[in-house]
Amino acid sequence: MPKYFQKPSANCSLGSDVVADAVLDLGELEGDILVFGGAYSNLQALEAMMKVAKDLNIPPERTIHTGDVVAYCAQPLETSELLQRSGVHCLMGNCEESIGFSKLDCGCGFPEGS
Repeated sequence: MPKYFQKPSANCSLGSDVVADAVLDLGELEGDILVFGGAYSNLQALEAMMKVAKDLNIPPERTIHTGDVVAYCAQPLETSELLQRSGVHCLMGNCEESIGFSKLDCGCGFPEGS
């Protein structure tokens, strides 16, 4: 399962995983680190990033997804499942925050109906 980071005073719910008041200390990471984010339900983009990590020999413990796993594109379930299976670290983005706190929108400022 990915490890979700968040503000220390917040609660996050993503599917059945709940993380309360948690910040994971990754310690000192040695070697190359891959940081990427905004999969936005784009399974093919996430698969491509997982391939980049593999090609560069960057293991999941040195790979960080910066949040916003779902939204906008066509495969939210498949994208979420791949990210969970991958074991990479995952930050809570505004999309996860809006789901976890039952907000009606992500706070991105998009006009209604857009």
